[in-house]
Amino acid sequence: MATNQSFKTLRSDLESSIDPSRISIGSIIFLGDLRDRGPDTKSVIDFCSISPPSTQTGPMLCGNHDLAFSAFVGVLPPPCDGSEFRET
Repeated sequence: MATNQSFKTLRSDLESSIDPSRISIGSIIFLGDLRDRGPDTKSVIDFCSISPPSTQTGPMLCGNHDLAFSAFVGVLPPPCDGSEFRET
């Protein structure tokens, strides 16, 4: 599990290596488990949702922890077979 300092370092590295003024179109694809895996989920989601004005934000693909968190907060419908969500 990444720590808050790891996220701050990653964010700093990304921001210093990408010059928004030189990018006409760009995408970053975020691959799963962005929620429910560290001490600062809100900052991670905020970071993934905001892109420089000249770029396009790529998709955020759900991982199993993202789906579990979504179920926990009630934004997913129950499974169609009537079963309960369960840990994987």
